[in-house]
This record gives sequence, structure tokens and C-alpha cells, in this order.
Amino acid sequence: MVTADGKVSAIYAKDGTISIASPLGIFEPAGGILDDAKQNICTFDGKVSPHAVIKQFDPTADGLLYTVTWRNYNGAVLETDTNVPYGSLPTYDGATPTKEASGGKTYMFKGWTPDVVPVSADATHTATYDESSEGGTSGGGSGTDGKYIITWIIDGKSETEEYAYGETPTHTTPKKDSDVLYEYTFTGWTPEIEKVTKDATYTAEFDASVSPFSPFSPSSPFGPLSPLSPLGPGSGGSGSGSGTTDGTGSTGGVTLPFTDVSPDSPFYDDIAYVCENDIMNGMSDTEFGENLPLTRGMIVTILWRVEGRPEVGAFTDVPDGMWYTDGVEWAASHGIVLGYGDGRYGPDDSVTREQLAAILNRYAVYKGYEIKTAGIEAADIDSISGWAVENVKWAAANGILEKDAAGKLRPTEAASRGEIAHAIHRFMEDVAK
Repeated sequence: MVTADGKVSAIYAKDGTISIASPLGIFEPAGGILDDAKQNICTFDGKVSPHAVIKQFDPTADGLLYTVTWRNYNGAVLETDTNVPYGSLPTYDGATPTKEASGGKTYMFKGWTPDVVPVSADATHTATYDESSEGGTSGGGSGTDGKYIITWIIDGKSETEEYAYGETPTHTTPKKDSDVLYEYTFTGWTPEIEKVTKDATYTAEFDASVSPFSPFSPSSPFGPLSPLSPLGPGSGGSGSGSGTTDGTGSTGGVTLPFTDVSPDSPFYDDIAYVCENDIMNGMSDTEFGENLPLTRGMIVTILWRVEGRPEVGAFTDVPDGMWYTDGVEWAASHGIVLGYGDGRYGPDDSVTREQLAAILNRYAVYKGYEIKTAGIEAADIDSISGWAVENVKWAAANGILEKDAAGKLRPTEAASRGEIAHAIHRFMEDVAK
């Protein structure tokens, strides 16, 4: 219905009373003005009644209610209120709306459109968001389509995938093939996986357990006293203590018999050095095991034999009569190894690169060698354990630990036999003076 002044007017009829939601106090037909005699006459139920009451409608007093709907950016209904009184300001009581990150962009809730105002009719308000780009290049990411590159390193091999900003990378449980020496169990990723905000690299970590048929196993017919063992007679010196401890000796153009050590290996000269000086032997006549880990029992046994197998007594997990017992107890008695702090040493655990740095650093102190250290820079410097920082600094300053091609020291990764050969070579030539 339209009033005479051209404004829309709502008419409500109840119990014989006509009410008008209009600025006017009376009802007038469009296009004309009623004379005074007919001011209070209107038609109701098809009849003319001079007694009908025409009055200004009060929606608040009459309890008129409206429906307000709150929607997310994608049209999803967040909340609906069907009892919002006329003239009141509607409020949203649900959780703060969210919009998923995508295409290298992230979103933060900004407000509602249209603006929230006192209701006079049913209304719908839709969530709006502020948009921002995070890191990367065009499109917000360093990869294609605004995505970031996630690199997975598993047993020295790499895989790459693309993820959008805010996504959490996932990977199936990686495996490392067992061999005659070790069996491997996946223990996790380094560093811990986080939501994507930039390019990232994750390295699979494995625990190595000694196979019963491994030369590292005391129960093996090729055990630690076998000439085939890396700790066999002669490695690290004879019983009379004739190890190379003065830093003398060189590769001398030695040609290695090991088929698994390429002349192009970065550890070729180091392996030649430790073999020529009876510090380490191969796994067999033709295999050195350059990329295999060395246990904590082995590293101290090497140093103990270099010292001439002195008699020694310490850890709850180091029983008498094992091939590594004397080495562990000798090293512990001189503060070269400290164990895990709970009475255990973990002789069968792989030596990590920071543990190797600590053991050789303490051995240098025990021998009275000059200790030179310096500051270091590495992409993963924050991953060095607090107790090992000074040891790693010393090892890096003396070339015992070197950064990889990515500029990382990888302090918590297991040291391979090739890396240990390099560390011992550098120690004997540059520190043991």
C-alpha cells in the first residue's frame, strides 16, 4: 500500500483494528485526499465502517521479530537468529569466521557486509576478510602457482613436493633397506614438520640396530676380534700401544682395495690414512662401509686401542667381558665420555656428529693438545644441542666437522664411517701435535 505522499506503508489488521506502519497518522488512498467527513472511514473485510480505528503502527510495542542470518565467505551458514526484535542491533555469537590460506595468501576476519545496523527487516550478513601474501615471490611462494617447495631427504636421496602456504606437509613412513650389518627403523624427521610458510627441507632419521650376522655383533663369527672387523686386531694399534699418535704418516699414494670407495669420494684420502695407520680397517677385504654408521662403543674402543689398551671399571648397560667394555670404561674414567646422565652409555647407539665432536674434543683435552676454537656459521646452528655447542665450534674450527653443500653441520645426525675417517685424519694431523 502507498500513502498519499508516495511513501510505502505496511498495513496490519487485527481484532477489527487497522494499523499502518507509516509516518502519517491517517490512511489515505494514493492520488487523492479524503475530505474531513470521510477521514475515519475505511474498508475492512469488504465493508465500509465509519468506526474503524486508524493509527500509527509501533513495531517495537507490537513485538515484531525478524530473522538475521550470518554466513561465511563461501555461503556457509554460521549462525541464524529468528527472534531479533525490530530496532535492535543484531549480534553474532559464534566462533570467529575463518578462511583457509591458499595460493600463498593468508586471510584474517575483517567484519561483515553489509554493515550491521538495527533491524527493520530480515537480514543476511556475510563475513569479509583482509588478505595478505606471505614470503616467496610472485603469487606468495617460491614454486609454481604461488606454492612452496618441500624437500624430503631419505637415505641420501631427495624428493620434492609443492605445498600452499599454511598447509602441513605429509609423507608416507620412509624406509631404509637393511643390510648384512644393520637393520634400520625410522624415528622421525629433522627438523619437526611444521605448517608451510617458506621452502623447507626435512631429513628422515633412522635408528640402526646391529644384525646378529654383522661383524659389529659380539655373537658373530666375524666379531670384533676378527681380522675382517673394523675393530679387528691391529686397528687402533697393537696391544703394546703402537698406534699412530703423533700425527705422522700420510696416504703415500695408497690404492684402496675397497670396491665401495670411489677415488672421487671426498673421504678417499681420509680412509686411506686411517687404514694405512691401522686406525680403522675395512668391513671385509673389499668393503669399507663408507656410509655406514659407527657405534658409540666402537669410537671409544678405537681411542682406547690407540692408547695401548690400558687397564681400567661404570655404566649399567656396559657388562663385563664385552669387546667394548674396556674402551668405554677407560674413556669414562678420563672424562672423555659422560654417558646419557641416567647411568647408561648406549654402546650400540650410533655416534652423532656432535657426540663425535665432544668425544674428540675431550680426548684432545686429556692428551693436553692445544685447544683452538672459533665462532661458526651454519644454516642449522640452532639445532646443536646446548651441551655440545663448544665441542662443535672446536671441531668446526679444526676441520674435524665440515658443513655439507647446503651449509649445514647436521649435528644430531649419525656420523658415517667415512665422516669419522675424515674426523680422525684431521684430528691426527692438525690437533695431535
